[in-house]
Amino acid sequence: DHLLSSRPGVLGLGEVSSFFSPRHMRQYMDRWGDYPVASLCSCGSSWQECDFWGGVFDLCGLNSEESMIDKYQKLLMYVRERHGDDAMIIDSSKSLAGLEHAVKACANIGMSPCDVSVIYTVKDVRSFSASMLHKSGASKSMLAVFRSFNYWLGANTQFIEYFQAQNMGIQVNLYEA
Repeated sequence: DHLLSSRPGVLGLGEVSSFFSPRHMRQYMDRWGDYPVASLCSCGSSWQECDFWGGVFDLCGLNSEESMIDKYQKLLMYVRERHGDDAMIIDSSKSLAGLEHAVKACANIGMSPCDVSVIYTVKDVRSFSASMLHKSGASKSMLAVFRSFNYWLGANTQFIEYFQAQNMGIQVNLYEA
């Protein structure tokens, strides 16, 4: 996100689907809301006062129950109005549902799935498994390790099948590299 958005005309927006999600934003604020820097943009301003996010803060999951597709569509139109048709958005959301919502929103404004470029970053299965087991506090039994391997395989397979079904070109990169 940071490397790509250092280029002119490229906007690195972070995990957009998390920002749009009411459930995620409530969890975020429950966890971090007491800290004054909890709702700061990477520019240093609050989301409401940020030059970019201030214009679409009403789409935040804390403020809106609109569908994710509608939120993405409004975001895309906002970016077009501010930065033109050639602006490129980097959304580093990690969910397949977020990608599906973004692609549907693109279709609603006349873009085809072929107009959406994806750089798919795959975490090494061993690192993924260690992270999952650490976060969950699950035992490190062989069964738990194999379950996390299976989860990794299933999630990556779903993404790849989606890319193929949409005829989307993708670039696959290894997270650790």
